[in-house]
Amino acid sequence: MEQILYLSIGAALALAGGILTQTVQKYVDIKKEDEGLLYQALFLLAQYDEKTGVSLGVDLETIALKIRSRKFRNLAVELFRFVEDEKFKTENGVLNLMGKLHETINKPLSSQLQKRRQKRG
Repeated sequence: MEQILYLSIGAALALAGGILTQTVQKYVDIKKEDEGLLYQALFLLAQYDEKTGVSLGVDLETIALKIRSRKFRNLAVELFRFVEDEKFKTENGVLNLMGKLHETINKPLSSQLQKRRQKRG
């Protein structure tokens, strides 16, 4: 009787561990994919020219649609706004959006550097 109890507890723990592992892996995969999409958007914006704005808009719209994480949802909205509204398609608008993308991509690194500076100062 005791063996059945231990076997049941072991099976339940294995199942819970598998579910937890799968959930964490899904989260990591989505984050990695979204960061790759942000790099693509940054690359496209770096090549932006007002003459080629139409094809760039389609590409940025596709990238914005593929972003799935809540963390980057605001940037997806910013990408849509850039594609849809002509007033954002200026050089300042491009630089502003590139700055937001760059800040989001490098946030962990910038926070580490800021902590180091605070320790020194």
